[in-house]
Amino acid sequence: RRGLKVPLVYDAHTLLMSELPYYPLGLPDSLKRSLGRWMDGWMPKLADHTVCVTDTIRDKLVGSAGMNPDKVSVITNGVEVEHFDPARLGTHAPGNGRSLIFTGNLAEYQGIDLLVRAFGEVAPKVSDVRLKIVSDSSFEPYEALARELGIRERIDIVRTPPFSELPQLLATADIAVNPRVDCDGVPVKLLNYMAA
Repeated sequence: RRGLKVPLVYDAHTLLMSELPYYPLGLPDSLKRSLGRWMDGWMPKLADHTVCVTDTIRDKLVGSAGMNPDKVSVITNGVEVEHFDPARLGTHAPGNGRSLIFTGNLAEYQGIDLLVRAFGEVAPKVSDVRLKIVSDSSFEPYEALARELGIRERIDIVRTPPFSELPQLLATADIAVNPRVDCDGVPVKLLNYMAA
């Protein structure tokens, strides 16, 4: 920025104070939270302007991090609705049974543990339901839990397709799930689900 003399915009799509504790850094959660709070207060101030995706993030940066309110804007996430246009996708021919779908990484903050446990409650009551997890992350951290709950054989792990194929994949499911219960931002998957 200094060499080229161009403005620098910081994209605050989440807050590290709330997300960093989920990362396995070998540090206590309280220290990761403090480190995240310090980074949230330091990094955005290096920019000429900060763009937040929610009022929650803006309020925390202005209130807790002491940022100048004139240097912080809120521009919410968007979605290319036309990319999910049913007319472009053609008609959907669902398979046999019912299906749930989750798309995204399988980091702890996503709530995959909660998703597997919730599916463990649903599966015995709905005999033809399947859970499709679309991710490039390994399911290994959740294998033992899925087997313990007796539902592993009803969970399909699918590699993430190119974004151009995502609408068709979402159209194969009856319900799209987002098990993340704590998020300062807006998960893009949620917007994609709603558009689909």
